Amino acid sequence: MAAVMFLYHPEIITLVKPFKVKPNVTLNLSKGATLLATRNTNVVQLRLNASIKGGKINTYYAEKFDSSVIYLDGKDHFSIKNHSSAITDIQIIRKHDGDGIAVEFNSENDEDSISWVSASNLNISGFEKGIYLKTTQVSESELAWVNGNTFDQVHISDCEYGIYLDGHTSIPYEVAGNSFTNVQIQISERTLFGIFVKGNRNYFQVTLWDNKNKEAVKFDIDSYRNKLESNIKPDGLINLGKENSISYY
Repeated sequence: MAAVMFLYHPEIITLVKPFKVKPNVTLNLSKGATLLATRNTNVVQLRLNASIKGGKINTYYAEKFDSSVIYLDGKDHFSIKNHSSAITDIQIIRKHDGDGIAVEFNSENDEDSISWVSASNLNISGFEKGIYLKTTQVSESELAWVNGNTFDQVHISDCEYGIYLDGHTSIPYEVAGNSFTNVQIQISERTLFGIFVKGNRNYFQVTLWDNKNKEAVKFDIDSYRNKLESNIKPDGLINLGKENSISYY
């Protein structure tokens, strides 16, 4: 049976260790509630069929923060039939020149999987990576993936990488079929790429602001058949992959 945890009051909750949202539980935060991270650890980990909604997560005071704010581990096996995990209506804050990752989906070992997770209405600022989908190379007889997840209404600013997909063009380890729609990315002086892709068949519908004639998007050599719809000009894109589709508006 699913459960819901509520935090309605405009309170600041200081965290000194990872907050793990247990399977089948939704953590509901009011708009005035803040989870304040003070240590270099993952802040919130969602287990299978867990969700988080609302509030703010602030890592401003966590020094040398190279962890992740919201973390999903593929060893929990988020498959296409066993969950409805969601991340919604959250502001995630770091320093203007901060490090760490705001949202990370990570599959490292054989049969690790993260699929069909929904994320929407996120406001992310000040991290090394805003959204990071990662698989680690496994042997030819093994499989690991981060596939088929959806991100909608996402706003990202002051990050070195707004969206970073760290996968492969095909199995056995891949980041594939993920969609990013209604995304706004503010390019700043520290930004290396608004979007960086190693993976296949991912879809991006993104507006990038103020790239000032620098490259804003990179499809790496390990990318295949991704699709980008964006406002950037052709000289704002590096396309080293195969059969990637780019349209401009």
